[in-house]
Amino acid sequence: MWLIINKRPWLQNGPVVTVGLLSANGLAEAGEIVEFVTAGHSPDWRADLPAHYGFTPHPNLTVKLIPRLGFGKLSSSLSLYLYPFIRLVRERYSRGSITIFTRDSSFLPFLVLLKFLFGAKIFLEVHHAYANPRPFLAEGFVLTAQEKKNSVMERRLCRYLNGLICITPPQAELYREVFPDLPLIVLPLGVRVHPSLPPEEKFLKRTLVYVGEMTKRKGLETLLRAMSLVDPSIRLLLIGWKEKYRTWLEHQLKDLGITGAVKLIGSVPPAEVARLCETEASIGVLPLEDNFYSRALTSPAKLGDYQGNGLPVIASRLPTTEYLLNENEDSLFYTPGDVQGLARAITSLFSDKERFIRLAKGSAQSASLRSWKDRSHRLIEFAKSGHVDVSSE
Repeated sequence: MWLIINKRPWLQNGPVVTVGLLSANGLAEAGEIVEFVTAGHSPDWRADLPAHYGFTPHPNLTVKLIPRLGFGKLSSSLSLYLYPFIRLVRERYSRGSITIFTRDSSFLPFLVLLKFLFGAKIFLEVHHAYANPRPFLAEGFVLTAQEKKNSVMERRLCRYLNGLICITPPQAELYREVFPDLPLIVLPLGVRVHPSLPPEEKFLKRTLVYVGEMTKRKGLETLLRAMSLVDPSIRLLLIGWKEKYRTWLEHQLKDLGITGAVKLIGSVPPAEVARLCETEASIGVLPLEDNFYSRALTSPAKLGDYQGNGLPVIASRLPTTEYLLNENEDSLFYTPGDVQGLARAITSLFSDKERFIRLAKGSAQSASLRSWKDRSHRLIEFAKSGHVDVSSE
């Protein structure tokens, strides 16, 4: 049995819970019994999955919702971290018969205790480089107080893990420097394939889509400036922006003269993101800026939204995007921060229907090769063998 612990709130619109759920469901599809543990409550989690998250759960998957402990205005994840102890004692699992998986470094002390007390196998999937942030800090990034705690915990406790899951090869090399003997595997995030319009219909939409954070670090300013250079018939959907960015966004759109060409969708459930990508979008944009995080540490969840709906992708050329995409097969690249280069890529793809259709079909093919189920099969084999595997094939 697998226990997957995620401390984020249930029915959250962001990618963290969704990625955890898809990972859990992939393990269930691969034949494992899986319990996904997260914060919150709901009268019917089974109904929430198709309604909010956009998929029907495999019968092997169970979701356990646990309210956070409250201390006045403060809340704590302690109840989630204690749940596996209660579960293991109550069920009297034999040693080694349960595997515990999390993406949360703050859970490490509890993971180590579970390993020593119950013989559980413990795995951490990392989405940063807390144990080795040297290159990250060299570029001027600053760790928050929680990130500093995560750094201390990873450096002290990762050595006790049964294995570490990285999402990019450069990230794996950073952890290998600190933990040369720790079993490790590289597994980029999976893709869930959705129903989709034919490529010919997508082409006629003449609409770009961007999903995710609305910050300069994500390259949004480059995208907006490029929109001011393309044909006015081309539209852009911005999905997932937060209210605090509204003023900045509105000023950008007004100053660039593209208010009528850009639709601000806001933060919506993952099921609605999939629907919009399926029915309204032509091309997914991945305009990452050239910094260490983007070059070495990211496997963007938004790429799954794009490819899972058969959208060609226009991405800035970085080691991470070149690792995940196949240029001229499912995507076009441009130089990070190059506004005119991005505008040319957009224009060229909307000017060549045959090429668009070829890339759309290629994107759908790439999605079929990166399913969460296939990813889970590799994770299961890694968990059984404990062999180091830094490949992605």
